[in-house]
Amino acid sequence: MTFLFKVFFENPHKHKKEKLLEDIKRYNQLSNDAVELGDYEAYRAVQSKMKEAYLEFLAVSFCDSMIFILPHVLIMWLLSLKYRYISFGDIKIEVIVWYPLCILMYYIGKKVFCKYNKLFKF
Repeated sequence: MTFLFKVFFENPHKHKKEKLLEDIKRYNQLSNDAVELGDYEAYRAVQSKMKEAYLEFLAVSFCDSMIFILPHVLIMWLLSLKYRYISFGDIKIEVIVWYPLCILMYYIGKKVFCKYNKLFKF
């Protein structure tokens, strides 16, 4: 059961993104210190390291977003095979429109509900 939880629900890039953000903040502080001391060589070296960490952070973020969006693309594809559109009288709404709207409403509702629960402590 824990294996299935790790495969489907745990974010594999979360810890790496947090570590890279900490590294970028540390490099930023080091570069500020180098500027205050007037050490141009150290500033250049730290900026180079910070750029590398930032590019790695962008790559990890891209992979993370692909992992998040891929199941939704597959679900939309499967739904489009069976339910091409929803019709309301003469109006036909394609799956490419109604599925993202439903997902968006789900995530917004989830966020609002969590804030509501924290506010009133149910």
